[in-house]
Amino acid sequence: MDFEFFEKLASAEANASLERFLALGSANVGDLLAQCAQAGIVCNWTIESVPVFLRWVSTKLTIVRTAPDPEVPEWIRKTDTYVKNLFEFDEPSRILILRAAYYLGETFVRNCEGLHWTVGNTETAVGKMPVVSGFHRGFEMAPILIAENLFGRVATDPAKLGDIDTAIATWKNRLGGRPFRVRPAVRNC
Repeated sequence: MDFEFFEKLASAEANASLERFLALGSANVGDLLAQCAQAGIVCNWTIESVPVFLRWVSTKLTIVRTAPDPEVPEWIRKTDTYVKNLFEFDEPSRILILRAAYYLGETFVRNCEGLHWTVGNTETAVGKMPVVSGFHRGFEMAPILIAENLFGRVATDPAKLGDIDTAIATWKNRLGGRPFRVRPAVRNC
């Protein structure tokens, strides 16, 4: 996550960035959901569908190994943790991550009363990022950051695939008893 990018945005730019993210996500997530449907994955905008969708997306991502940063002390560069995290996602994967982040956030917004998209609180690490706000105790969900972190964990250690379920359950718990919206029957992807 490029925190510096968001920190440098003026308020109007941050709002424009949010609007672009939402417009692109809305316009492009349908193709990804159709691919899921073809694979037998039900993506029906329910919170229960989010971890299944994210696990499926994780299988579609490609990493590109990067060189160590010579500015980092040698003793750190030699650690297993540092070495296994020397990667970036390729460009198609970054786009998939953005689509997955949109689905994550939009699913919570569609299903939970009081949740809405906004720009992150500048007093926090997610300042000026696209976030879902309205969670209990003022928590803000930064779907792009969450998706990048989850997919990065799985890329470095496939045994961490269950972290996706844990993360979604944690956000569901942060609703603080907030009711779910009554929705008409949902369609399959």
